[in-house]
Amino acid sequence: MTSDRRAQECVVIRIHRGLLVVCSALSLLALAAAVLSHLALTDIARGEADLTSEWAVLRASAVVVIGLCLAALALVWQVCARLARFGPRV
Repeated sequence: MTSDRRAQECVVIRIHRGLLVVCSALSLLALAAAVLSHLALTDIARGEADLTSEWAVLRASAVVVIGLCLAALALVWQVCARLARFGPRV
């Protein structure tokens, strides 16, 4: 294996690690967002007087979940690109 190819593989592995950290952090945030969304939806269903904060919680939860989906798709995309470029072994 040449040193140039090995350097490229190391860069790809660092990208995977970074995306794994992002996905892990966003998954923990998504779990917290799910609990907070449940509480917000309960208040909305009961017809509370001021629902501004509840709707803000739902918007923030949607952003976290969409971010998690995008990060997971980026990770899958990078892994597939790596497999196509270097094969299954690294």
